[in-house]
Amino acid sequence: MTAITDAQYAAMRTWVGTEPTDDELQDRYDRLGNFDKVVLEALEYKLALLSEQPASLTVPGLSISVGQNMTMLEAAIKRFRSSGGLGLDTESAGLGFSVVQITRPDYR
Repeated sequence: MTAITDAQYAAMRTWVGTEPTDDELQDRYDRLGNFDKVVLEALEYKLALLSEQPASLTVPGLSISVGQNMTMLEAAIKRFRSSGGLGLDTESAGLGFSVVQITRPDYR
C-alpha cells in the first residue's frame, strides 16, 4: 500500500470534491493503482447514486430536481477524460529528465 500524499489528495479533490473521504480514496487507489481511475470511479459512482433517485420531487412549497446535478457530473466526467488526467500516474511523477545530444558546430 502506497500512502497518498496531501498534494495527491488535493489534486483529486479538485475533481471529486469533499466526498469520498480520504480513506475511501486510499482504498480505491489501493485497489485500482491509478489516480485517474480513482477520480473517474468516484465521479461515476456519484452519477450512479443520482440516477437511482427520482428525477424530481415536488411538494407544496418545494421542488427538487437531480437532473441538473446529473448533467453537471456527466460534463465533469467528459472534461476529466479529455483533460489528460491528473498527471500523477507516470512512473516518474515528480521526476523529470531529458537526454539530449550536444554538438559543437565547429567540431567534426
